Amino acid sequence: MKLANMELCRGLEVTPMDQVDADIGNIFQKLDAWLDGFFKLLPNIGIAIVVLLLFIGLGIMVGRIIHSRAVKNDRDSLGEVASSLVRWTLFEPSA
Repeated sequence: MKLANMELCRGLEVTPMDQVDADIGNIFQKLDAWLDGFFKLLPNIGIAIVVLLLFIGLGIMVGRIIHSRAVKNDRDSLGEVASSLVRWTLFEPSA
């Protein structure tokens, strides 16, 4: 297989610079486009972080309320299970 490839390339003079087209302008344009896209998405990323933190806080708060109500009624283990279930139910859709 190598021999066949070498015979095909014998007639062609291929230099390393012919194989790689290093256009520096395209690289900088690509990086500039990525940065522009990142800065356009930055407000959306900030809003997503705020919504995530709100859901985490809501899950913790509702979980504590359920746990404290269950402890008042002498149902400690039920309160732990229910509060964990509520916390994870509110965490999962936000993640």
